[in-house]
Formats: sequence, structure tokens, C-alpha cells
Amino acid sequence: MFRRRRWWTVIALIGVAGMVSAAVPANPSSGAAAPRDRLPKRLCKGVNAPDRYDHVVIVVMENKRWSDVLNGQGPWLTERKNECATAVNYQQAGSPSRPNYIALTAGATYGCEGSNADPPGGCTPPSPSVFKQVIDAGGTAVNYLGGAQSACDLTSEGRYAVKHDPWPYFEHERALCAANAPAVGSSGFLDPKHLPTLAFVSPDLCDDTHDCPVSTGDDYLKTLLTPILASSSYKAGKTAVIVVYDEFTPLPNVLMSKSVRPGTVIGTPVTHNLLLHTVESMLGVSWLVGAGDLREASGL
Repeated sequence: MFRRRRWWTVIALIGVAGMVSAAVPANPSSGAAAPRDRLPKRLCKGVNAPDRYDHVVIVVMENKRWSDVLNGQGPWLTERKNECATAVNYQQAGSPSRPNYIALTAGATYGCEGSNADPPGGCTPPSPSVFKQVIDAGGTAVNYLGGAQSACDLTSEGRYAVKHDPWPYFEHERALCAANAPAVGSSGFLDPKHLPTLAFVSPDLCDDTHDCPVSTGDDYLKTLLTPILASSSYKAGKTAVIVVYDEFTPLPNVLMSKSVRPGTVIGTPVTHNLLLHTVESMLGVSWLVGAGDLREASGL
């Protein structure tokens, strides 16, 4: 009796296995879901831009000219440039690094030229920064600090350089900065499902190509941004991604969103101030200094 039941059990299991096998497609790839890190076939499509984006991600890299990166030396970013938009006459705001980051977040350099000293270091731009603008408008803003040891870290050490992190210089916003600038490593800290309204990413001194080759920065950008560009929010046209270098005119840059017209090349002069206006327009806040943005030229 025991043997008979055992054989019937084996036969039943074989039958179930056969049914499961028959349900699997002969070519597994034909029925498999797309990997989460697979980019859309058409990253930029030129569709209508939203009046206001849910998320804008800005990544600022270091010390390369346009031709050093976007003529193929950075293959991943070069491909994104070909799919989306770039400005070929993007001009730095000053030198060394620090004034460019201040211009990107305050609209002007405010006397921060000529030095890369840690805060205050003679560099105290007025409030509000674009971070505070976004927060005051009901959004969220985060300055991601590559290599930092603490939130809103004011001291450069190792691969962390405050000169590449603008928010710590806004002395009247330090409490906001500390609450919204987590100490993080170089990558893996942006969750596509939980992005802030404004994510300003300052990679560490290697990942940003300051101390390491263009290929290292290109790999970093691929790892960091592919999940965001493959996210449902990006595909729905609610998230935009901008990569720009800080200095060495003309600066490498790529503008990415579903509304960007594929293969757009902007030949007119572009500045960090103009990019700041563009981000402010995309997030529905007023321009801090000056006028004009890139939305019409790029489709953002």
C-alpha cells in the first residue's frame, strides 16, 4: 500500500513539472520582463514638456572640456548626448571650481572667485539658494556629498572636497543643509522611486574626474543614472536629468528628459546662470538673478 501511494505521488509530480515546463516560452527572453536598468529605446522623444517637473537631477563633474568627454572618450555620456541635447558653447562662471558651483545654485559668483577654501573662506553667497527656493515652495532638495563624513560637512578630507559642494557655503542655510545633505558614498544613493524634487549630486574627487580619468567618471554616471533614466517617472516625462562639468570652457553637458528633442545641439552661449534659470523654471520657482532659460532651445 505504501509503495503504491509513493508511485502515484511520483507520477503526479512529473505531470505538474510537465505542465510548468510547457508554460515557459521556448525562448525565455521573448517573455521576460525588461531589466530595471535597461534604458528606454528612445531616451528623448521631443514630447510636450510638463509645466512643472516632479524631479530634476543635476550631476556636476570636474575639469574637462567638451571635446575631452563628448567626442567619444566618455562613451556612455556621449551616447546620451547623441540621443538627447547638448550646448557646445557652455562657458564657465569663473575659476577655480568654487565660483562655478555658487553660480549654479545662487545665480552669480558673489566674490567667491580665486579660491577654493573651505567655508566660509571669504565666500558667503546670500540666501536663498535654489535649494531653499525649492523647499520654500513645498518641495524637497538634497545636495549629495560624495565622500563626506557628516551631513553638510564643512571640512575637506580624503576624496571629499567642499569646494564642489555649494550648499555648505550658504551660512544662513546650514540647518537646512544639514537636514538635507546626507553623508554618502560615491554611488548607489539615489533611489529612483524616492527622488527629491531637486537632487544636486557632487561626486567625490575620483568619480567626478577631478583626480581620475574620464572613463572612471563615465562608469560612475552610467551606474548612478541608468536606474533613474529607466524609471517609471522618467518614462512618464516627470523627471529630468542634467550632467554638466564645472569649468574649462566649453564645458561638457547633456540635457535629458522625454521632452528634449533628440540630437539637439545648442550653439548659442550658455552659462551656469542660464542653467540655474532653466532648473528654476522646470520646478516652478522664480529666477534668482538675471533672465532667460534653455527650455525653448532644448525642449526641457
